[in-house]
Amino acid sequence: MAFIHTDTFNALKNIIEGDIIIPSDPTYDQSLKRWSRLAEKEAGAVIFVKTNKDVSEVIKYAVSNKIDLAIKGESF
Repeated sequence: MAFIHTDTFNALKNIIEGDIIIPSDPTYDQSLKRWSRLAEKEAGAVIFVKTNKDVSEVIKYAVSNKIDLAIKGESF
């Protein structure tokens, strides 16, 4: 995992309604949980989007800041 400085996400926090979890956050380990431990990967941040606009803004932010992005979806 490449190190991403915490300040990198400050601007994004002001744009989206969702939550941004970084490695120093006490809920970080829980945010990485997947159906299988083999599917769990470290991340520079875990972002829980709340709206369609959040999805769009996170993708635009990642592209413009050259941040690798992985998406995990859930079905309801």
